[in-house]
Amino acid sequence: MKNDIERLVRILPPPESPKNNKGDWHVVEASLGSSLPADYKQFTEKYGSVKICNWLVIHTAFPWDEGFKEFLLTLNQQYDQVVNGRDNIPFADFPTHGGLLPFGGTDNGDIVSWITGGPPDEWGVFFWEFPGLKTIELKSLSFSEFLVECFDQHSTVSPGLAPWAFFCPEQRGLVVTT
Repeated sequence: MKNDIERLVRILPPPESPKNNKGDWHVVEASLGSSLPADYKQFTEKYGSVKICNWLVIHTAFPWDEGFKEFLLTLNQQYDQVVNGRDNIPFADFPTHGGLLPFGGTDNGDIVSWITGGPPDEWGVFFWEFPGLKTIELKSLSFSEFLVECFDQHSTVSPGLAPWAFFCPEQRGLVVTT
């Protein structure tokens, strides 16, 4: 796996004035009981709270700090609110080794998580498409590689995952959120 933040910045330039992009990573990681991938931290510092292509929200650690873990783990409860929502999920929830730790989601109710096995910079990605009938395991992609695959207009991940097919050019950008 590689850190693909610089490629992402070329494809999708960060906002001039990001929000919720600064804080104490030590507090966040102590609360989680785990370090986070370096490319996620770089993304947070460059982009802050954003909605990408009017489609994908990346949940940043700030301003949550100590409550970040609880916030993320509540997202896993969405699997249980859908009939058979966990049927296609071969993973436990974080903090179980190899468990799912959500980092983003879409307007459609999809959830994007890390597969938390091994060192954080080697965590893969799991995409749960609402209402859980389809899932995609991307164990060989880092956080930033996943984003590049989704937004470079030539995604090899999954044709259904790449939002470019659904959005006109003026929507291919960032909305800074709070």
